[in-house]
Amino acid sequence: RPNPGPIALERTLRCLPFLEKSGNYELAVKVCEMIQAAYQNNTSAEIRGYAKGKTDMALRRLNLLGKPLSLEGHLLDGSPLDFAPYQGKVVLLAFWSSVLPSCRPELLSVKPLYEKYHAQGFEVIGVCIDQDAAATTRFLAETQLPWTTITNGKLIEQFGVEMVPYLLLTDRQGNVVELFVEGSALDAKLANLLGAATSTVPPAAGGPPGS
Repeated sequence: RPNPGPIALERTLRCLPFLEKSGNYELAVKVCEMIQAAYQNNTSAEIRGYAKGKTDMALRRLNLLGKPLSLEGHLLDGSPLDFAPYQGKVVLLAFWSSVLPSCRPELLSVKPLYEKYHAQGFEVIGVCIDQDAAATTRFLAETQLPWTTITNGKLIEQFGVEMVPYLLLTDRQGNVVELFVEGSALDAKLANLLGAATSTVPPAAGGPPGS
């Protein structure tokens, strides 16, 4: 309808994460385009700006799909990331912060999958958005994450990241294939991308039956 208000905008924007998490990427793009068209001439400059800002971030994420991942950053010791060894691998890009409680269990759920599929070509790169280097060091010491962690404040804007943890997955060709990956669904996705058997991940404690 003409000049829709902020309530309609907020309710429509809430649909986007659900569409992206369920893999309905084309519909998510269409919703963004509809929002931009509906609010581009809104009488409130604040509402216009909010609608454009939120949909621009979502489209930044969605426009990554099917395209090669371009990644720069620095390791925690300040040296630049060498992305060349990751070519030809299935790569999970994991954005996290030590101050958000939900990041720890999500990253820990990826650890057994890293151990399971790493030899078959699965790599993980953590992107820490902490401002406190000491907090980052403590978090990594406690979690013992086995993969590379980088920092790059510009990646938040580049990848349209609005919440963490945020996991993004690429295929062996380096193209982005999944947004908003959840650790619980990652096993099957990796088995498909790597052509591996979908055996279950062994429990953290104890060995496999009969060991």
